[in-house]
Amino acid sequence: MPLRPYLAKNLNSYLRILRLSAAGLVALMFALSSHATTANQFFQLNVHSTGGTPVKIVTADFNHDGKADIVALNSNNVLSILLGTGSSSFAVSKTIATLPANTASLAARLVAGDFNGDGHQDVALMASPGNLVKVFLGHGDGTFAAPVTIADGLPSAGDMLTGDFNGDDKADLVVANGTSISVLLGKSGGTFQTPIVTKTGLSSPTSLVLAVGDVNRDSHLDIAANDTNGETQVLLGTGTGHFTLKSAFSFNPPPENLPTTIAIADFTGDGKPDIAVGFPTDYPIWYIGQACIIPGYGDGTFNQNTVTCARTPYTFGEMHVGNLNGKQDLVFSSDPMMVQFNNGSGVMTSSSYGVGGGPMVVGDFSGDGRQDIAVGAVGGVQVVVNSAPGVLRAPLAMYDVAGGTFTESMIMNTTDFNGDGYADLAVIDFFDEHGSYLSSGDVLLGGSKNLLTRGGNFGFGISPDYSYSAATPAIGDFNHDGKLDIAIATFNFTQGGNSGSGLQVSFGDGKGNFPTSGPLLDTNSNYIAAGDYNGDGKADLASLDGSTFEILIGKGDGTFASPVTYAVGLNPVFVLQADLNGDGKKDIIVVNQGGNDVSVLLGKGDGTFLPQKTYAAGTAPVAVVTGDFNRDGKIDMAVASSAGISVLLGNGNGTFQAEKTYSAGGAVTGIAESALHQDGLVDLIGIVPASQRFVVLPGTGSGTFGSAVVFPLDRAPTQMVAGDFNHDGATDLAFLGNASDRADTTGNGFNNVGSLVIFYNQGGDHLTLTSNLSKPTATQSVTFTAHVIPSIGEIGTPSGVVTFKNGSATLGTVSMSGGAASITTKLTAGTHQIVASYGGNSSFNPNHSVTLTIVVTP
Repeated sequence: MPLRPYLAKNLNSYLRILRLSAAGLVALMFALSSHATTANQFFQLNVHSTGGTPVKIVTADFNHDGKADIVALNSNNVLSILLGTGSSSFAVSKTIATLPANTASLAARLVAGDFNGDGHQDVALMASPGNLVKVFLGHGDGTFAAPVTIADGLPSAGDMLTGDFNGDDKADLVVANGTSISVLLGKSGGTFQTPIVTKTGLSSPTSLVLAVGDVNRDSHLDIAANDTNGETQVLLGTGTGHFTLKSAFSFNPPPENLPTTIAIADFTGDGKPDIAVGFPTDYPIWYIGQACIIPGYGDGTFNQNTVTCARTPYTFGEMHVGNLNGKQDLVFSSDPMMVQFNNGSGVMTSSSYGVGGGPMVVGDFSGDGRQDIAVGAVGGVQVVVNSAPGVLRAPLAMYDVAGGTFTESMIMNTTDFNGDGYADLAVIDFFDEHGSYLSSGDVLLGGSKNLLTRGGNFGFGISPDYSYSAATPAIGDFNHDGKLDIAIATFNFTQGGNSGSGLQVSFGDGKGNFPTSGPLLDTNSNYIAAGDYNGDGKADLASLDGSTFEILIGKGDGTFASPVTYAVGLNPVFVLQADLNGDGKKDIIVVNQGGNDVSVLLGKGDGTFLPQKTYAAGTAPVAVVTGDFNRDGKIDMAVASSAGISVLLGNGNGTFQAEKTYSAGGAVTGIAESALHQDGLVDLIGIVPASQRFVVLPGTGSGTFGSAVVFPLDRAPTQMVAGDFNHDGATDLAFLGNASDRADTTGNGFNNVGSLVIFYNQGGDHLTLTSNLSKPTATQSVTFTAHVIPSIGEIGTPSGVVTFKNGSATLGTVSMSGGAASITTKLTAGTHQIVASYGGNSSFNPNHSVTLTIVVTP
């Protein structure tokens, strides 16, 4: 279900625009030509072609230009190279070799290193069954010699890594099968020496999984190995390619499922290498994914009794160590991609991003000294830039919103529940363990580092036996205490063998918590919208049940007066409240999917409404938003339908002109409106599930809209809401979509539930205004300084001009330097209202400071 916008906030912006002086209008016109473009409004991770779809990728500087490059093994058996530009992009890919059929598979292994000691990076490839390795010796310019094939010393192998095991500054190889490892020492003028085979104390029906590191700090590389029976063994290197075997051990307590990945790093920050082991699952109804850390003593032994585990994606292909947050973090190749950020002592905090599913590597692809992540995608690779410590430039993704096992998100709404300026989310969840359903609601609080944190929860009053459905949460002050509450309508649920529907209000404490609830009401609603329709300060509800439209006047205690029914069109599916005729009274728009129209019911202000007037609006419409699209002070509407987005301009008296429909490249099932550029021009945003994307129709300010700008999503969206989740002054977008990382082998439909993705608006900024004197006199010069501060994670320094105004009078327009601008002036005695306006540039949107009140004495 799509966004129900908050009109009052937008009306303030419109009224401000109408009050602009002639000088202010000139400044606005400048802003319109200089704001961030629609095409780069949201994170878009470009796919850099590798000549196919990668199954394995590695990174190194293959041409000695100091920039990270990528070699990819593609599913079409093409081995290719992308030379890095140092700015998160690559030159056109070049083919290194076209390999025999069936070379490229998930079982293949690809590594890079200087195997012959000539100073150039080489590539080694091992394909199934793993008894041979192809070595491509690099020329140092991004090209390679024809491959040399060598035997690796094992009849078959499933894992391969590289490291200098004999300390001669040449990269060596280590490969593994189900019981043994084989080390191939690199040599000058050739490739490798005779394999050195070591039998371990482990046994796996497929292959051991390896990690390389110096666990006993003797300057010789060691190996940690896992088998799929859950045992780990450390092989201490002697510096010759041979090893001393430590006793195998198991985790205490052992995880529920079997290990597939292992890594060595100092996760606990004590200078002693630790071991991390990953345990994904292919049966999420029963098990969860985990990554567990075993602290090392620094002598090659590990503390098996202080293992700490953190949740991972259910399934993931690779686990990499990265330094994304100034600590040793873990990165998982999954969909969505997950990063476990380390606090420095081995305590991990997970954050997921709407990118991934393919192979990945960690490296500095942007040339700023921070590690980034390159991820395989269909047709190539995408780069996730680490733009600040722990801030990745990719859409934030969340699943299992409530944080508990088997809990998934269904539907949501947004507002600022705790009054901190950050938009929050109210999300309705369900808990499904082995087919047993429990309902719940959770609040996710917006935050400064492009992250959401879990706040309070809200209840339902039902415990369905099987499945249930819920309407979008309605948000309003239902008990007239000045704090926002949440109304939840559920339907199609079974409880005690009986089907039913219900409605319940959870009362907020103003901090994002909902400690008390009203009674569960036997009311049948599949869509509800909150509004104070009779002006008593207590939120009421407009309700639909698929055929009937009703108004429920709130009593202030979580209960409602008997519903009053009004005639609307065929199959009503969506309700929106707004003041359509400017009389200060709430009116109603009902979207009638079966009638291809919308009903407008003008409010009398006492909780009753005039009979409907209908307007044609698209084909099978599903949602509506309102706003002043042509800046004439009159409210217009935009309707989402299978035909696209239909715009109906308002006449100011609650009537509307005929629709004009804009194509969105498919059926639009959800819609939002916002001045995305902070310039007063309303844009329209729609979700198009069939093509797995959302689109932006850029507003012109004249009531018309430009062609749709397309933004791909990593899954089909089911709902969208808009809000400023990071409080940078620019509207962000939140999507729920069908989760695609679920390996549901039970037939219970577990992979059809929703996951949350946040697209942060690029170019957002804060504008601060300060004065060098707090109490100046009329004879003193006062300097006002405006600072434009980019939102965290934004790249570059804001430039352009700042206009300083004293009330409606312009003090001056100043070019910025280093993100700041200053003006010095004298003010007459009295009270002055000073405002700074930033005009924006190609990367940052326009914005205004808060008003600075200056009292000048004679």
